[in-house]
Amino acid sequence: MDDYFLRKGDVISFESPREPGIFMIKRVKALEDEMIYDTIKQKETKVPKGHVWVEGDNKRASYDSRHFGCIARGLITGRALYVIWPLKRFGAKLTLFNDDGDEDND
Repeated sequence: MDDYFLRKGDVISFESPREPGIFMIKRVKALEDEMIYDTIKQKETKVPKGHVWVEGDNKRASYDSRHFGCIARGLITGRALYVIWPLKRFGAKLTLFNDDGDEDND
């Protein structure tokens, strides 16, 4: 996906970097050349060119970049735009979150 279409906070689908043929959905937390704190390795990591850092919204149960590292942009297959579950939010636009995990209303 082109940089123009991808922002921090976007929810994306991508092919697993460790299990080809398995697709995952996570939130983009950092773009190329940005620094991100890896809470598992307890160190800062710089996202290399052509990659993104993804994390699940439920950090305690999420298998994400903290486990498999940055993902190549070529593995990204799409970006979510609307909520389909729960049904009471069906059709609503996805909300962006700030770095603290709080809703960003901008």
